Amino acid sequence: MSYDECYGSTLTEMRARPNILFVIAGAFLLLAPLSSATALEGGTALKIARLATTLLIVTLGVVFYRCFYLRPAFGSFMAFVFLFVLAACWSTSPAWGLFHKGMFALTVLCGGCLGYSVRDFEDLRKGMRWLSMVAALAAFAVAYFYLKNPAQAVRGDRLSLWGMNANTIGQTAAPLWMFCLYLGLHERSRWWKAVGFGVSLLLTLIILGTGSRAACVMAATGGFFLALPFIKRPAIFALLTVTAIAGMVIFQSLRPEEITGVGRMSEDLLKDTRSGIWSYAIKQFLDSPVIGQGWLHWGTRSANVMNIYLHTIAETGVFGGVMLFASLAIVALRMLKMFTIAARSNIDKSTPFLALAFMAAPLVHGLAESATFLGTSINALMLGFGIALIDRIPEMAQSKRPSFRHIDRIRKSTTSSGRGVVVVRLRKRSNRVQLRQLHK
Repeated sequence: MSYDECYGSTLTEMRARPNILFVIAGAFLLLAPLSSATALEGGTALKIARLATTLLIVTLGVVFYRCFYLRPAFGSFMAFVFLFVLAACWSTSPAWGLFHKGMFALTVLCGGCLGYSVRDFEDLRKGMRWLSMVAALAAFAVAYFYLKNPAQAVRGDRLSLWGMNANTIGQTAAPLWMFCLYLGLHERSRWWKAVGFGVSLLLTLIILGTGSRAACVMAATGGFFLALPFIKRPAIFALLTVTAIAGMVIFQSLRPEEITGVGRMSEDLLKDTRSGIWSYAIKQFLDSPVIGQGWLHWGTRSANVMNIYLHTIAETGVFGGVMLFASLAIVALRMLKMFTIAARSNIDKSTPFLALAFMAAPLVHGLAESATFLGTSINALMLGFGIALIDRIPEMAQSKRPSFRHIDRIRKSTTSSGRGVVVVRLRKRSNRVQLRQLHK
C-alpha cells in the first residue's frame, strides 16, 4: 500500500473548512463584549444575537457532533455548575437568578462542545486559526477607533470604547491574545506565525491600555503555559523569556505613564481595591454558611464581588465551595493522566499545554474578578473549552488522521516495502493500549 493511497483522503479532509462550531464561536467572541457596550445602538439586538450563538453552538454540538456524553473532567465541572445554577432557587429573586446563572452554564456548555467537537490536532489548529483571525479583526477595530478619536476612547486615563468598562475590554483582549500567541508559538506556517505574533503584539498594547491588572495576570498565566513546551528546547525558551523581559524594560524606559492606562496600572499595582467588596462577600457567606445566599444581585443584575471563589461560597455556601474544589481536583488528576499519555504517545505535545492554559488563565483571573461566573463571558467559554480538551486528548491520540508533523515523520520512514504503514499500525496499537490503561 502506497503512502498516497493511505493518506490521500486524510490530507484532503485536513484541508477542509474549519469546524462550524469554531466559526460560530468566532461570532460569539465579537458579540459577547459588544453586547455590554452602552454607547452602541441596538444593544438588545446584540444581546439576543449573543444568546442565539450560544444556543446554536450547543444545539449543533449535541445533534451533529454528539457532545452529549460528558467525560470525567468536564462532567465533574458541570456537576458544580448545575449546583451553582440551582442555588438561585433559594435566593430572593429565583427567576432572575436562574436566568443569569443559566447564561453562565450555557456558555460553559458552549466551550465544552467546542472541545468535544475537535476531531484531531489539525482540526484544532484550523479552529485556532479562525479564532485568531477574529481576534485580529477585533484588535484592528479597537486600534482604528482609538487612532480616529483618542479623546473619546479614553476614560479616566484608561482605554474605554463604546461605553465598555476598561476591565471588560482587558479581560476580553486577554483570551484573544492567548489564541494568537498559540498560533505564533506552535503554528508551522511562517505566514500564520507572523499573524499570530503580530496580532498578539497589538493585543498586548490594548491590554496595557486598559490598565487592568487582572487581565495582565490572566494573559501572563496563559502565555507562560503556552510557552512551557519549549522548556525542553532551552535556547528557544530562553529567547522567549529574554524577549519578554527586554520588552518590559524597554516599555518602562519609554515613560509608560504617558500611555493610556499603563501609568494607572503601574501606580496601583499593589494597591488594595478589592477588600471592601470581598468583605461584603464574606459577610454574605457568614449569614448563610451552609447553602449560601443563592444569588447575589443588585436589582435584576448579578453582583460582582471580584473573586469567583468568594462568589461561589457566598452564593452556594460550604457545600458549593467543596463541590468547586472537588471538581477542580478531578480536572487536575485528569490533566496529569493526559500529560502522561501525551509523553508516551505521538500526539502533538502543545495540545495539553493549550488545554492547561485555557483552564488555568480564567481560574487565576478569578482571584480578582468574578466575570467568569457572570453571564455569557469569553472567560467562561474558554474555561469550558480547556476542560473539555483535557477529556479529548486521549481520544485524539486514537485519531486515524495523524498531524502534519507526524505525517512528515512517516514520509521519511516510508519505503517501497511499505514500512511507513507498519509504523502507523504499531503506533495505533500502542495508543489503544494506553487508552485502556487510562480507563482503568
